[in-house]
Amino acid sequence: MNRYHTPLTREIGLRFSNRNLGLGEKDTIELCLKEGGVLVTDDHKALNLTLGIGLRSKSSEIILLDFLKNSILSYKDFQKSFWELTQSKILNPKIISLLFDKAKKIIKTRNQNKGEK
Repeated sequence: MNRYHTPLTREIGLRFSNRNLGLGEKDTIELCLKEGGVLVTDDHKALNLTLGIGLRSKSSEIILLDFLKNSILSYKDFQKSFWELTQSKILNPKIISLLFDKAKKIIKTRNQNKGEK
């Protein structure tokens, strides 16, 4: 038993054992449950599990959108980072298009807000 094993994680332990998650994913999910954190992962099995247990999670693409929305990345840097990510990750072309549309809406809103100030 690891140090993050809580009554809640024991309750969902059967789900963990049936998902073929690696020890790192299991420990990270348990830590997020215990501390109220957000799981950041690109592991589809872990993402699906978090949806089933009500734990908030984000993938790399969503983190990039968050960085863009919070002006941590420029649109140009977002594009570069996103295309680098797509080289190491298999993404459905519709998802890529959806994410770029979302990024463009973020930039449009940011520009509109600048004009109002």
